[in-house]
Amino acid sequence: MHCPYCQVRVRESDPICASCGISLEKADAMLGAVPRLVSGLSDDAGLMSRRDSRRIHRELRETHVRFRQVEVSVVTLDGIPAGVNLPTYTFWLFNRSDVVRKLDTDGRNYDILLTIDAAGRNAAMTVGYGLEPLVGKRHLRQILDAGQAHLAADAYAAGVLMILEKLRETLREIALGTPAAFALPDTPVVEAKSMAEAALDF
Repeated sequence: MHCPYCQVRVRESDPICASCGISLEKADAMLGAVPRLVSGLSDDAGLMSRRDSRRIHRELRETHVRFRQVEVSVVTLDGIPAGVNLPTYTFWLFNRSDVVRKLDTDGRNYDILLTIDAAGRNAAMTVGYGLEPLVGKRHLRQILDAGQAHLAADAYAAGVLMILEKLRETLREIALGTPAAFALPDTPVVEAKSMAEAALDF
């Protein structure tokens, strides 16, 4: 995994980044109380119409149907606290809020959190430890880039939908190599070891 603040490679067991010194405890001190969020869609910034919300909830359910171990949540924000970047804030929300399921520390968490910052017109994504060996920085960048043009144009619902579509496409490509990771027993194993190794090479 990589530090969400400085992007230096760190281990899951490291309590603090040796490069920049960030830790969840320091983030707690900087960011204060954790916002009340719900799984699925938390439209805190009020960016989505009812129709948009229904479409996004439908896409989130479709992702879970296709990849049964994966739960995706989306949070919209009207800006983030000073002193942190969006990836760091997203990582903090992932670990501290109730938006994702109880974290497993032995690599079995497959939740995904997508944040949309209206003030910055950008997005960030954090994946659980179970996905980190497979969904690397390169994948995340491609997934988020799929919706960036819409976000830049304030078309937030369209941006989220494009990101979710690209996410499913990416997970499907990975699952073709490592089907057991996503509970897809009917998918043939195609060089599973090399696929996992390739996902680490970013």
